[in-house]
Amino acid sequence: MNTTSIPIAPLCRVSLDLDVDAGGDPGRSQPYTFIVGVGSGGLSPFEYALMEKQVGDRVRLEIDPAQVVETFEHLQPPLPLLMDRTRPLVMEALVTAVSRAETREIVKAMAAATGGCDCDGGCGCGCGGHCSLG
Repeated sequence: MNTTSIPIAPLCRVSLDLDVDAGGDPGRSQPYTFIVGVGSGGLSPFEYALMEKQVGDRVRLEIDPAQVVETFEHLQPPLPLLMDRTRPLVMEALVTAVSRAETREIVKAMAAATGGCDCDGGCGCGCGGHCSLG
């Protein structure tokens, strides 16, 4: 078994533990896994911040409340719903796993990023009605 860590790059499956402080209310660490670079607009600023990081690396971001949507774009990390919109969102991401995504995973992630998969097999994403997006 190869345990060598690979750096984060487009089309990698990345798992993170996210610690989010939304305006003085620190949250619990939450797991978040996604495929890098599947959005129609290319890499999001959040994905750029993670590029070349490896398992064990930490990334700390301070995000202006007015820039939250632009920072994550198509991604939907678990963020506090009632964050103080006058103070920066402070997020620390610990990289827990990085692997090359399988073609099927990439297709499913691209369909989810564009809202194109309804999981009944008629969506055209190639899942054959077997994907579990939600």
